[in-house]
Amino acid sequence: MTEKQNQQKPDLYELLQVHPKADNEIIKKAYYTIMHQIHPDKGGSEEQTKLINYAYEVLIDKVKREQYDKERASNLKQKIKILTSNAENKHTGSLQEEDIKCPVLLSNQVLVADERGRRILILNNSGDITWQYGGGEFPDEKLIKPKFASFLKHHKILIVDEGNNRIFEVNHEKKITWSCNEHLLNKPVFALRLPSGNTLVTDNQRVIEIDSESKIIWQYTGKSAGDLLKKKIDISLFRPLSAFPSNNGNVIITDSGNKCIIEITKKGKIVWQYPPKKFILWGTEKENEIVTIGFNFGYSVDKNNYIIVSDKIMEITNNYKFLWEYDKLHDSDIHWAFKIDNNLVLIDSIHLVRRGLNQEIMLIDKNGKTIWRYYYSQARII
Repeated sequence: MTEKQNQQKPDLYELLQVHPKADNEIIKKAYYTIMHQIHPDKGGSEEQTKLINYAYEVLIDKVKREQYDKERASNLKQKIKILTSNAENKHTGSLQEEDIKCPVLLSNQVLVADERGRRILILNNSGDITWQYGGGEFPDEKLIKPKFASFLKHHKILIVDEGNNRIFEVNHEKKITWSCNEHLLNKPVFALRLPSGNTLVTDNQRVIEIDSESKIIWQYTGKSAGDLLKKKIDISLFRPLSAFPSNNGNVIITDSGNKCIIEITKKGKIVWQYPPKKFILWGTEKENEIVTIGFNFGYSVDKNNYIIVSDKIMEITNNYKFLWEYDKLHDSDIHWAFKIDNNLVLIDSIHLVRRGLNQEIMLIDKNGKTIWRYYYSQARII
């Protein structure tokens, strides 16, 4: 197979929907399950059947698989350089504004919160786990519902553990170096360290900014929508999932329960929102005809553009012009998506497959092509 042909072929592990470390038993089960549904006798295509057969032929054979893994690792290593050429010293000093644009990527490593596995993982560009916190290894590291983790300066990590109602940072030796006063929190789901040293926290129905002593510097819970039938209607945040600083000092909030993304000033004024309504009233669609499901994540790429994540990923301008979208992750719950550069997007999601649920990390380009993909956790049904 030529290099050009190899680049055109999909990833064999992705074809069989198995982890690159899967053993032969898992590969066999995946193969027979998929073939049972896509065989031409069942109405499937011959082309897809040939691809699945080819993937199985290579991955089930020890020698062929070793050779394929070497070629695959080499290709991935070259592609990952696009991401990491300027990141080696990214967090060795003070956090800069550009550092929080993709707080889950450091050098050739990606940080993920494995909620089902109750652990925080660092994956290298070969899909190997190079560091782990939690997962039942030690009682002191017990996590119940880790929602998000991000790299900090000096290679520390900020962890949001909703199940234990805590936010804390650990160093590479897994020593806790800071923690937020747990009495201040109410089921936190997202947190981000700001260049100022403060921490922006999203919990049950509010967004707060706290200092190193867990003192609230700023908070937002919602706004009044004015008079409706002569009654004051309070539009509170309803299940916010993330809060991100924008380039102009505002805050982007993903208000999933109210089905919107809003940008607010520090004085609480809404200056931009999606969908574009004058007011977002839960359960009503009177302002326009845009109907949406809840959003999972949103942030500003620059002063004019936004990344918005629901059941798909899209980039739009502040005047609601669509620049591109990615909607190929069917039956998926996308946690977050960070735009790495003008072409690449890093994605974390839970994906429903034929055999169960995969928690996976992906790198795609704006044409929807998968650059690399790893299943870092799997709940199997078969």
